[in-house]
Amino acid sequence: MACSNQQKDDVSMHEDIQVASEATEPQKKITEEKTQQDDKGEKLTEAAGPAVTQALEDDHVAQVSNVSMPFVGRYHTEINCEDKFAHCEKGSAEFIINLLPDGTAHRTFVYKGRVSNDSHEELANRNYKKNTWHYDEEHHQIIVKRIEGIQFFYSINDEQNLVIDRDKILNVDKTNKNYFSVKGHHAPEHNYVMTKF
Repeated sequence: MACSNQQKDDVSMHEDIQVASEATEPQKKITEEKTQQDDKGEKLTEAAGPAVTQALEDDHVAQVSNVSMPFVGRYHTEINCEDKFAHCEKGSAEFIINLLPDGTAHRTFVYKGRVSNDSHEELANRNYKKNTWHYDEEHHQIIVKRIEGIQFFYSINDEQNLVIDRDKILNVDKTNKNYFSVKGHHAPEHNYVMTKF
């Protein structure tokens, strides 16, 4: 008597399950052996020594406050290259800022069809350094303190987007004023709205 298609499928599925479970047995054994080996190893900080341990401790940034947590996220805006803040010759750039729960802030530009005129120093200063941020409850602003010692201010609008506060960035204190008076250091030319991804 011939088997129906349903019976063939049931037999085939049973064989597939059996083969799959047999295939995972060696993987389980390897995982168990690796776990036993890992238990005998040293922690990274023990192996690297006190100098590396101190560097890791120096880099530690505290978690942001509970009142700041709603503003954790990634924000972006489009900037025309005519604005010198974008550091590009033509076209446009997407300015992105990430506000992380550990209090660090990372900013970058994504360029669309242009040749950069950035020096290596400018690129290093603008991309992925240990900048920090916090929420200023009194002024309802996000303040990003850049590694260079300057501060960027972002007001929070009704839609919970960030709005660049150009006037405050340029005039908040002597440090910011001096920084933006140097050739090649540009503040945004407009109060761009940065929407959350």
